[in-house]
Amino acid sequence: MLWRLTALAALVVLCAWLVQGNGLTKNKKGHLMCGSSNVEKAVARRAGSNVDGVTCTRVGNKSRATCIVLLPSESRTYTARCLTTKKKRRKRSASTVLNISLLEATPSLITLHDYPSLVFSVAFHTALNHLAVTGADGTVNVHSGSNYKLLTTITVSDHYVNTVAFHQTLNILATGDEVNLVRIYDAGNSYQLVTTLTDHTDYVRSVAFHNTLNLLATGADDSTVYVYDVDNSFQVVTTLTDHSATVRAVAFHETLNLLATGSGDNTVNVYDIDNSYSIVTSLTDHTDYLKAIAFHQTLDLLATGADDNTVFVYDIANSYNLIATLTDHSNYITSVAFHNTLNLLATSSEESTVYVYDIDNSFQTVTTLTDHSSYVNTVAFHDTLNLLATGSNDKTVVIQSMNGL
Repeated sequence: MLWRLTALAALVVLCAWLVQGNGLTKNKKGHLMCGSSNVEKAVARRAGSNVDGVTCTRVGNKSRATCIVLLPSESRTYTARCLTTKKKRRKRSASTVLNISLLEATPSLITLHDYPSLVFSVAFHTALNHLAVTGADGTVNVHSGSNYKLLTTITVSDHYVNTVAFHQTLNILATGDEVNLVRIYDAGNSYQLVTTLTDHTDYVRSVAFHNTLNLLATGADDSTVYVYDVDNSFQVVTTLTDHSATVRAVAFHETLNLLATGSGDNTVNVYDIDNSYSIVTSLTDHTDYLKAIAFHQTLDLLATGADDNTVFVYDIANSYNLIATLTDHSNYITSVAFHNTLNLLATSSEESTVYVYDIDNSFQTVTTLTDHSSYVNTVAFHDTLNLLATGSNDKTVVIQSMNGL
């Protein structure tokens, strides 16, 4: 009996000795290596891609990496696993085996047609690869996967759901609606309702998360902005009442710790979070109702859009100097969004056109998107997969690749 147990123990040790899953390392240039094999280059060969289009991130027990390959026609996600195999004979050195498998491929253009109402707001969760869509029917539709199939439908209200936002690390979703409520859902638990915030006294128009300080900002037709502490059961941190008209847009800068708010009083206020929400500047260049605000998180830019059909871009580091005035739209601006790695700016308006600008090339137009047949209310980027989602009064959402621009 004893010799059988000893043999079994030896077999377990031998199995562990033969295959070990801890082979991924980084070389001096920061590239992932499996033995002498460059993981990015191996994935590029598998995908038929240039290595510059491959991004690999080590996950789990460090024997596995997730690699995203950006192609003109689609984005692909691969799993690369490095196995260290040791020979039975002691004198022989270990060898490594790199296994690469395709997880999913996202086409360059997807149109979601199944909406019963106007689409008001869209938002991506980057890590989960979820897309949330809100509209006039009082629901949030959440899509996922390479083709963004419908994952779940959340019935929020009998009235319009105007706005939606994800917290990218805590995996929660916030909505704002026309019964004056902000609702919080748990994206990691089948989108169960977590809490309802009832401080606003009029339609909620905008919500935004600060993903490192764990704050939630909300703006509404009651001219008020509330800031909540997510970690402290959504207690109110501060109430901002500087605007004299509806607040249609709120946005955070997550490294400078700024909060920008845009209002129907034609003004953008920028607040310093670290200095008790004191006003850093008030921007008054627009001549009509403010509806859209976005920060570029690395270039430190602020974009604003209004009913004067104009988008302004400000240089934060240079005393909010106005560096670009974009006048391509012929109707009210509805949404602006930055891609923080490709350095793109997307804008939409109450017409059927979306413009995408190249920040690094003096805001030259790189593409004009005409997929919609009615007002485009919302634009949002997926910064990892390089996708742009747009939602419209034509009851569709269009998702398309920005690779190759």
